[in-house]
Amino acid sequence: MKKKILALLMAGLMGFTMVACGGGSAGGNSGIEQKKAKDVEFGEKIETEDFTVDIVKDWKAEKEDEEGGGNSVNADFINDDVFASVSFLISTENVTQEEMDKEVREMMKAEGEEEPKEVEPITIDGVKLKGLEMTEEDSEFSETMKSMIYYGFAKEKPFAIIIVDGNDGKENSKIAEIWSMVDTIKFK
Repeated sequence: MKKKILALLMAGLMGFTMVACGGGSAGGNSGIEQKKAKDVEFGEKIETEDFTVDIVKDWKAEKEDEEGGGNSVNADFINDDVFASVSFLISTENVTQEEMDKEVREMMKAEGEEEPKEVEPITIDGVKLKGLEMTEEDSEFSETMKSMIYYGFAKEKPFAIIIVDGNDGKENSKIAEIWSMVDTIKFK
């Protein structure tokens, strides 16, 4: 179930791809300081043509070139009790703000019973990203899973961050580690 949602979100986003919201301030991050892990140890730094990101130790990460142009970095943490994933995607496709807003909302809605809700935007390395989130109950595993997408333009290219927190609100949630990785993004 969780894997299916992630795969569909990824396929949908890369199929037509990322996007939109205006530029940002002249640099810096906002909206994530309180969400980061207090003590976190980073492992590798992954570099793509367009950005770099530091991956938290013990997370499995891979870089991929995307069909149609662009690239992504996907990081997962999975064990018997925890499932968490984050993907950083950049595309070379031309899309408008309106197209992206509509497509992202429709894609998220197709994955759950509820309407995705807007959340506070964040700013990463000076790039402002809009946010949507959706929470889904998984009766099979009696847990709550939260999916979030933040999207905007980085150096005029569509960029998105997809977060899946399979242990939403529980002690073993890895969401703070995800925010710590998000905080390390640097655009080229």
